[in-house]
Amino acid sequence: MLVRIRGVGTSRGRSNFGRDMRRMLLYGAALAACGCALTLRNPVVYHSFQYPAPKQTATAVARGTLMVYRFLLAPSVHSHFLVISKEPGSQEAVNQHRWDRSPADMITELIQRDLQESGLFEKAVDQFSTAPYRYALEGHIFDLGGLMSKEGARAVLETEVSLVDFETPLRADKTVMKKRYKILIPCANAEPDSIAAGLSQAAQELSLRLQNDIQASFKRPKPREGGS
Repeated sequence: MLVRIRGVGTSRGRSNFGRDMRRMLLYGAALAACGCALTLRNPVVYHSFQYPAPKQTATAVARGTLMVYRFLLAPSVHSHFLVISKEPGSQEAVNQHRWDRSPADMITELIQRDLQESGLFEKAVDQFSTAPYRYALEGHIFDLGGLMSKEGARAVLETEVSLVDFETPLRADKTVMKKRYKILIPCANAEPDSIAAGLSQAAQELSLRLQNDIQASFKRPKPREGGS
């Protein structure tokens, strides 16, 4: 006896499967379109500090290696978003304009690079180096962002930097220099791209001032060792 098995439901199953696949494809296309629309409407722009390294201006003014410690951010300084202040005491983070990395890391690396290139020290290394060192540079960032005022748009960078000599004679002050810098760079307008470009200039100006102050500090007569 032969039994013929008919494809009952096969055509219907294929039809349902095809309909489900079409729905999934349409749903996926809709999501992709929405994603593209959001991306085009609110693109996220990442900024970093960029400027050329300085030319060598000195030849080992300070004998020894310098270690540049990571700069620290004050609690009021935003580490992720570009901030623009439109009035004193107010800060507005621009969500679509963010830092590529922590501003503290970027400024630390640029300062270390510039001091190495300047020739002020025999060598300048970061805090992760295992090299023995005589000098240490520390910095704190107190303000970083854009400022709108009656003078127009400006980029603001405020830091305090100190240089320490660990081979200073006993009972003598180990601080070679300690100085607070407030750098204001005029910007074409208050747009985030303009403010970010101004902050790159401010970072470069900080580096140049720091190099000049370090060089001047080493040229000053050293204080006599304390004691009776």
